[in-house]
Amino acid sequence: MDVGGDASMRTLALAQDPVMAELKTESKSQRILSGPSTGRPTVRGRDDYEAYGVLRTKPGRADSQPSISMSCSDKIASWTLLGAQGALLGQLLDPVYIDGLIFGDVDPAVREVVAAECHRAFISRLHAPNSLDLPSSFKQHEPELHFTSEPFPHSRSEVEKHTGLGAPVAASESISFVNSSDPPVEALVNRIKRGASLKGKGARHAM
Repeated sequence: MDVGGDASMRTLALAQDPVMAELKTESKSQRILSGPSTGRPTVRGRDDYEAYGVLRTKPGRADSQPSISMSCSDKIASWTLLGAQGALLGQLLDPVYIDGLIFGDVDPAVREVVAAECHRAFISRLHAPNSLDLPSSFKQHEPELHFTSEPFPHSRSEVEKHTGLGAPVAASESISFVNSSDPPVEALVNRIKRGASLKGKGARHAM
């Protein structure tokens, strides 16, 4: 897997040229916002490389439509505490924790740095998780981190290389299940509730 968000900030900054790095770190006060419900700092995509430990939104592209969807790092961090089963299966199963994560396409020269950043983003930035008021079935579970040089056959680069059809495009439609919503299931098109106008009152981005 490849990972973005908080775990990728240090290596991303090292890979950028000085001009782009400067553009991404200026005007921090305009880019760091309060989270919609927690009040904690939230950063748009890959802005502000030196802001470690904050929540980041997807997608990271500056020319993309903003959303409040969590970054890859934030999702994995939540899984280490809440499990990966989601709200729907959570009604039937105990938390399902991930024992290991395998990362591909990482230069061996920077794997030690990447491993340290992943540990910080997934584990150590969740300060005192046991102090949270959660059911006893939840606990912080630290996954093992592994690296591989074996190409992933379904990655964008491999699909493009072997099919000759150009870069694959993600499907625009999806299903969202939020147990506390009414109704709990919604059909989304490009992260917008089906049938809702972008400017309409009912338009909502997927969480």
